[in-house]
Amino acid sequence: MSDAKPGPTPAAMPGASQVSPEDVRAAVAEALGQPAPTPQDRVAQFERAHEILDEALSSARRGGK
Repeated sequence: MSDAKPGPTPAAMPGASQVSPEDVRAAVAEALGQPAPTPQDRVAQFERAHEILDEALSSARRGGK
């Protein structure tokens, strides 16, 4: 797995109004669906999935803004 950090989550994108649960599910599935040859890669995947979920929750708390 590369050290390059993925782009912002849909909820963190400038001008994002609201992120649907389907968008969040798809982003998490994509993050966790990639090959993880090492335990460190798998940890990075879970951290990325956590970031996606955290951004979506933060967006929901801000009223979708």
